[in-house]
Amino acid sequence: MKKNMRTAIFENAELQKQFDLNGFVVVPFLSEEKVKELNDFYSSSNENSGNGFYSTSFNADEKNENSLAIPLQLFLRQRLNLFSIQ
Repeated sequence: MKKNMRTAIFENAELQKQFDLNGFVVVPFLSEEKVKELNDFYSSSNENSGNGFYSTSFNADEKNENSLAIPLQLFLRQRLNLFSIQ
C-alpha cells in the first residue's frame, strides 16, 4: 500500500515537520519595531487621519491607494519568502 504523499508547503524541513504534526506553524513574522514602522507608514496617508476602521479599498484616488498598498504587498511577500512558503 502506498503512503499518502502530500505536497510540501515549506522548503524548510523543520517547518514542514511541525506543520505535518500540528497542522500549523508559528513563525516570528513581525517584530514590534516592524509593526510600529508599518503603522507609521500607514498613518502617513492623508486619508487615514481619523480614528476607527479605514480601508484603502474605500479610497477613490487609485494613485494614493497604490502608494500605500504596493509597498505593503512587497513587504509582506518578502516576509513570506523568509519562511519559504510555496
